[in-house]
Amino acid sequence: MRDRGDRVLVWDLETKVMPEDGETNDAYIQRCGISVAAVWDSLDSEWSLYGSRDLDALAEKLEKSDLVVGYNSIGFDHLVLDHNTRRRVIFNELDLWRVIQASMGATRWGTGQGTLDAVSRRTLGRRKSGSGRDAPALAANGQWFELANYCMNDVMLTRELWEFMEMHGYVIDPMGLKHKVGKFKELEGQDADVESVLRKEV
Repeated sequence: MRDRGDRVLVWDLETKVMPEDGETNDAYIQRCGISVAAVWDSLDSEWSLYGSRDLDALAEKLEKSDLVVGYNSIGFDHLVLDHNTRRRVIFNELDLWRVIQASMGATRWGTGQGTLDAVSRRTLGRRKSGSGRDAPALAANGQWFELANYCMNDVMLTRELWEFMEMHGYVIDPMGLKHKVGKFKELEGQDADVESVLRKEV
């Protein structure tokens, strides 16, 4: 359980373009760009939105936190931000998907079963407001209101899922059963191989 005085930021970003067929994740990270990012701040429950010209301000915001929470963020979002700001921004990060993965042992869920949409739908009874595949088209068409709302919805789901996991210590697996997750402190800031993290019951 986090200290109530900690400043926790929950965040997500959307890209400007979609990956091309056969493109590696590293290559995509270097060219995808950032169309919008949304941040929720636990200090005052305030929201902040950032566009492609506001990345330095986004970086400064994230650097002022005690913990940054995301979903599948260690392997993508923060790498995209690092590339676009030309520096390492986030050092104390909690990636909920990595927490879930680290508790699986030898078991793995099927393709698409570990997405934010799938886990939130099963665990919270709520789902994403759209698909990340649509975000680049929204940006290209200047539909900034819709894009911002979509990104903020992802952050809200991430926040609610984080709070649920922190309080109850489980998510719902594809079979509809409670899947216990490990101690959060084991993975805060981890960007190494999560398979080396031993499972501990909550």
